[in-house]
Amino acid sequence: MTDPASSLYSVRMRSFLEDRHLAGGEDIVAAEELPERITELLNRGLSPSTHDPGRERRPSLTFRIDPVDPGALVSAPLLPVHCLKSDTVSETWAFVRDALALLETQGFLLDSKHLLEQCRLLLAGNRPVSPGAFLLSPDGDPLDPDGRGIRVTHFGMLRRVREGMISQVAVHGTGTSRRFIEALQIASKALHSPPVLLEFCLSDNPEYTTGYLALKGVGYIRLPHLKPPGIPAGGRLYVMEKPVDSSLETLLGYLTKTPVLFTEESDVFPMTGSRTLLERIAAHRRTDG
Repeated sequence: MTDPASSLYSVRMRSFLEDRHLAGGEDIVAAEELPERITELLNRGLSPSTHDPGRERRPSLTFRIDPVDPGALVSAPLLPVHCLKSDTVSETWAFVRDALALLETQGFLLDSKHLLEQCRLLLAGNRPVSPGAFLLSPDGDPLDPDGRGIRVTHFGMLRRVREGMISQVAVHGTGTSRRFIEALQIASKALHSPPVLLEFCLSDNPEYTTGYLALKGVGYIRLPHLKPPGIPAGGRLYVMEKPVDSSLETLLGYLTKTPVLFTEESDVFPMTGSRTLLERIAAHRRTDG
């Protein structure tokens, strides 16, 4: 019998205008699913929602399709999904502040105040614009080799898993957009790597005000009202659990090249107040000394 993994392909799309990244998407699919998935990604790249309405110049698109090495393929779980119940920007940032401070008291080698400053730099637009993520040490210092950010790529989920997750989130206030599904995959792949403790993400779409905080051992926490509407600033930060100087190259190789396939749905919990979410974070203590 043929191994199903032997027929998998990684398909990636990028839509851009000159040097400006507009949209992207990717998946890992069987060969017979490629035509349909390519068409879906093509339509996304050409969609008016990916660039300013009324733009006269059309975007450029690039596709890359590569066979997946069955020996390199990693099966990983999706993070469980939580959603903060918040009505204001200040309430959401208070939760982020308290969550980082709590991790510091749980034995993680974090400088929570410095990390909070780094998160706020994304909102202020004081970091270089990059479609990739910035790697930070536990104390908040940058680890990026060239300062341009790291793009997490080569991931996908089975179609039944995608459809199941969309059905779950439809009744939990997390939204059904493909933006959420892809963000969940990015966070799940990153946190599957032992060195990565957390990810903080703020969309640079001026009209999309929701972001997330993903924590190892806790899950993906959706953060509504992370910024006021109309602000184009955003970005991603990955924070390491401990220094990774000797293993940084291995980590970068995993994030940017190792194919990861999500084969099972994760739990999606109802919207929850900050106190309950902080209690869940408090239950997660560093155990490796």
